[in-house]
Amino acid sequence: MARQCDGKLHLVRVVVTVDGDGRLHARLMTRQGSHQLQSMALANALALLPDGEGVGAGETIRVLLLSPDTVPVSDPLA
Repeated sequence: MARQCDGKLHLVRVVVTVDGDGRLHARLMTRQGSHQLQSMALANALALLPDGEGVGAGETIRVLLLSPDTVPVSDPLA
């Protein structure tokens, strides 16, 4: 996810799953606007992205799990 430096911590809606290797994997929800309630309802985590230019695919990020007990082993939206 590319963006400009603005001095803020960004909380980005993501779907987190656990793959066979036991690692958590986050997939960006496409609609991030405050009026996009469906993407918030489907997200099970928020990616904590510090100020900077963004994060590339495959990079390690910090996430806040919204409901840790319900993280699926496979991607429910695939």
